[in-house]
Amino acid sequence: MPHLSLSDLRAIRAAAGRRIAFVSGQFNVVHPGHIRLLKFARSLADDLVAALLPDGDGAYVPQDLRLAAVRSLDMVSHAFIVKDDLQACLDALRPDVVVKGAEYETRDNPEREWLRPWNGRLVFCTNDPRFSLGDVIRGMLRQHNGAGLGAVPSGYLARHGITLASFPSLLERMSRLRVAVIGDLIVDEYVLCDPLGMSREDPTLVVSPVEETCFVGGAGIVAGHAAGLGGKVDFITVAGDDRAAEFAGGWLERQGVATHIVIDPDRPTTIKRRYRAQNKTLLRVNRMSRQHIGGDRQEAIMEMLAAILPETDLLIFSDFSYGVLPPALVGRITAQCLDLGVPLAADSQSSSQMGDLSKFHDAVLTTPTELEARHALRDFTLGLTALAQELMAKTSTRNVVVTLGENGCLIHGDPNAHRIFTDNLPSLNPRPVDVAGAGDSLLAAAAMALAAGADIWLAALLGNVAAGIQVGRMGNIPLARDELLRALAAMDEGSGSNPS
Repeated sequence: MPHLSLSDLRAIRAAAGRRIAFVSGQFNVVHPGHIRLLKFARSLADDLVAALLPDGDGAYVPQDLRLAAVRSLDMVSHAFIVKDDLQACLDALRPDVVVKGAEYETRDNPEREWLRPWNGRLVFCTNDPRFSLGDVIRGMLRQHNGAGLGAVPSGYLARHGITLASFPSLLERMSRLRVAVIGDLIVDEYVLCDPLGMSREDPTLVVSPVEETCFVGGAGIVAGHAAGLGGKVDFITVAGDDRAAEFAGGWLERQGVATHIVIDPDRPTTIKRRYRAQNKTLLRVNRMSRQHIGGDRQEAIMEMLAAILPETDLLIFSDFSYGVLPPALVGRITAQCLDLGVPLAADSQSSSQMGDLSKFHDAVLTTPTELEARHALRDFTLGLTALAQELMAKTSTRNVVVTLGENGCLIHGDPNAHRIFTDNLPSLNPRPVDVAGAGDSLLAAAAMALAAGADIWLAALLGNVAAGIQVGRMGNIPLARDELLRALAAMDEGSGSNPS
């Protein structure tokens, strides 16, 4: 029930037999400032009671929704909507301490007098950064404006005969694909921190963790993107016998991904923990094994694929160089796909580790960064176009999209299929929030577009839009078909082009 009567509050006091802390407020949106305040209040007592002011002035979210959000927090013992006046609630509950935010310290606080009869204390959360709903709204507006995608160059559309009206039917065809994704499973942990300053003992940044959030990354998010775009997706990987694998498996199943995990108790599931403050990553800590999986694990993967490949329209290798895709296994899988006519797409990432894109052959698409392409060729002097041509020749790849971060991407298509061989697209999101996962979203969207009948220019554009959407938010969140359609419609309106 949303309300607690005064007798209910007296019963809480009588039953507790322990110290009680009390906070009150609107709690329109439970944000990091609220979390900090509530954690601080709970640290001063054994139980924490939160009183939410009823709907009215200053309440922008219905009280039942606000109450449900506060009650879901572990540090809150009891939460209720105030029906009687606040002083009467305090008289009935008789909390040991009332906690308020730092912004109230210089204001009139009637609670001081209300607490005197039972020697209660009024305490202010002085490390509160005075974070309010207004800050949340302003931040959301800044992020929305920053995440708005720029217009696609009209020259690119004209050169390749593309109209934005062609995307709805393409996305519909993509939703009918059966996709297999194989590669390294990663769990991304984000620790959002408040920066406190520099240590006086040594030149070390000092932060205070506020919130932790987990996302499925690596090949798992590639599978999530493919499912979000409507595909029927099978995901095959190797992971540890641990909670990270359980978390990832449960999340993938909820996304509609048929997940096949070969459990290897001798290797942990890869976890990448990022410490972030003020929209910047301060430190990354990785827990992983880089040993190639053994022959028995490889055989288990081949058995799983044997049941899937005959009905598969596209196979995506998503390699993060943590040992799930050794060259011998890649060769066996590639041979089976070629025998069955299943198109392949691949990416082998080299960020904190060294990847090898050259082990992937006969793909319809690879999407390396410039560094990954250079490592594959062992060449650090070639121009970008020559680099893409050499990579295509070495790996018998039909199309290459070299991603260039904030500079967009270079696209090199099959010379036998296109009048124009090479083109480029700029980055469509000028103010990224989190660049992690941009390549995964581009790979999934562009590969599915090719498998659905698009040419490389249309596929690369869709992949670029997907990447622009992905970097506009924090953490790996699966793409959705409607999301791409809305973004394309907004770009079309912004450009003033005629989609007919």
